[in-house]
Amino acid sequence: MNVECLGLDKSNNRTWGVRVWPLLLVMLLGGCSEPEKPVLEPLSVHRFTEKVVLSTALSDNADTVAILTDDRQVDVWDNQTKQLRHSWKKADFGEEVNHIALSGDGRKLAVAGHWTVTMLDAEQGLEINNWDVQGFNAGATVEKLDLNGKGEQVLIGMTDGAVLSVNLSSGKALKLDHHDNQITVLSYSVDNLWAFSGASDKNFAKWRVDSGEVAFELDFRSRVTAMAYDGKSDKLFVSDALTDHWIVDANSGKRNAKLKYFERFRYFRQALFVEQGQYLVTGSPKEVLTMWRADNGKELASWPIQRYTAEASVWNMAVNDKGELVTLTSDGAVQNWAYRTLLP
Repeated sequence: MNVECLGLDKSNNRTWGVRVWPLLLVMLLGGCSEPEKPVLEPLSVHRFTEKVVLSTALSDNADTVAILTDDRQVDVWDNQTKQLRHSWKKADFGEEVNHIALSGDGRKLAVAGHWTVTMLDAEQGLEINNWDVQGFNAGATVEKLDLNGKGEQVLIGMTDGAVLSVNLSSGKALKLDHHDNQITVLSYSVDNLWAFSGASDKNFAKWRVDSGEVAFELDFRSRVTAMAYDGKSDKLFVSDALTDHWIVDANSGKRNAKLKYFERFRYFRQALFVEQGQYLVTGSPKEVLTMWRADNGKELASWPIQRYTAEASVWNMAVNDKGELVTLTSDGAVQNWAYRTLLP
């Protein structure tokens, strides 16, 4: 705070202090505060369901939305027209399903129960195949799913740390023991030759999908909670439940930048690189989205999503063909954002 902010002249004025300090107090309370950071309002909002949502999935271009609700119904929607494409009821599956995943192109859908995985054609509405899965422990259940771009390969993470790498074209399957606790994140590399996995054992790894050979491993202070991979810039974002939130070189595993913020700690559930990997968007367990610079981890802006329930958060993110950020929330709502208005 300085005199110039008030536009006052204190020369030759015995009563300057008496008159100015009340004004200073007013200014401190709000007059000369820093300008507020820009807050985005959604360009559009559409809620696909009012049921309790258990799992969601979004295609790479945000054209296809899949939602699993608490009655174990799976719906696939056209996000352009908001029309329902296909729907499967609880009775259509061999057991109670808990997780879903879409291929990058939105044409294939994986649905998992505790010990089974079913592959569906999301365009034709047909079942392709299904099979039983098992971890290293008899009681282990499916915890995480990921499909590659065309749905030809499947990653299945189990509660005991086992990861199953399945190639549907060749029929080859591997069971890998890179982790010894619940799998929390899974993703394919852009060439589908490598996979990334993180777990509650505080470990993150990059490994070949055909052999399990490890390229690098990273240790964190707590369980891994979020990751994002950008094939255009070969960047990774990996975050734990405490204060380790790193932007990493996806080839070498080198930690290049750490997210910077004033709070004691932050916790992230989802993340997405945008603008050829120059920026990162994260979603918190609550309603906040934040944009960061990927080169130095500095925060650019934060803004809230529109919520329909108190505990709503972002579960999926993508950039559509218009260059808009699209978020799919635990409320079953899609919201579009003009994030580029926040860029320097």
